[in-house]
Amino acid sequence: MISVVIPTHNSARTLSQCLQTVCNQTSPFAELVIVDRFSGDGTVRIARQYGARIIKTDANRSIARNMGFGRTSSPAVLFLDSDMMLPPNIVEECENEMATYDALVIPEVSVGSTFWAKCKSAERNIHKNETLLEAARCFSRASIPQL
Repeated sequence: MISVVIPTHNSARTLSQCLQTVCNQTSPFAELVIVDRFSGDGTVRIARQYGARIIKTDANRSIARNMGFGRTSSPAVLFLDSDMMLPPNIVEECENEMATYDALVIPEVSVGSTFWAKCKSAERNIHKNETLLEAARCFSRASIPQL
């Protein structure tokens, strides 16, 4: 089983779409952890509607991911951003591939509508299938040093 960890900060505009794709997976995830940076826009309310465990912190995104990882217990963790949408079988694919690999790159689709989100989306489309430009998002617990 795979835990899902999402750092957030005022992510209400995109979080519901993201969590809907997480919850509509062909294979269930072990747990959903939202590490929130004291959002004031309803982010936490939305996360609770999807059954997420909420951790509040003033940490940046990288530290928030690590904090979320530290609160999970499954053999693998999938780190997402709040503006991502997942294909319906990505958790299942990750579970299958984690038998062979310690880390997996997940192709990313962003749903943000801000200027920078559109720039990020355009850049990803230009460099589609160039795996050297992608970062791993799914990790086995054994591959991550204890924090």
